[in-house]
Amino acid sequence: WLDANIPGLCISTSSGLIQENSPVGFQCFPNPASESVQIQYTLSVPSNVSVSIVNYLGETVILTKKEEQQNGKHTLKFKTGNLSTGIYTVLLQVNSISTSNKLVIIK
Repeated sequence: WLDANIPGLCISTSSGLIQENSPVGFQCFPNPASESVQIQYTLSVPSNVSVSIVNYLGETVILTKKEEQQNGKHTLKFKTGNLSTGIYTVLLQVNSISTSNKLVIIK
């Protein structure tokens, strides 16, 4: 998990409770990944969200359309079988705030 203060997001704790207005993160799993990856996050209020995966050259290799999403838990699934082995950055943008996490792709 990567911690950041992002309005509109909340984190699910190990007890299953959701803490609103707390530092949040998003999870990429499996990590490392080979054929696909899931990106999971929880919104406490409706928000504009986009997710992108960027390679080490700074090139966006996967990008979702920015869209209004309702509050609640969200899981995005991406196929990664066509990506080269390496370290990528997953960018989660909620409204005007971005946070990132590392994703390792292996073959």
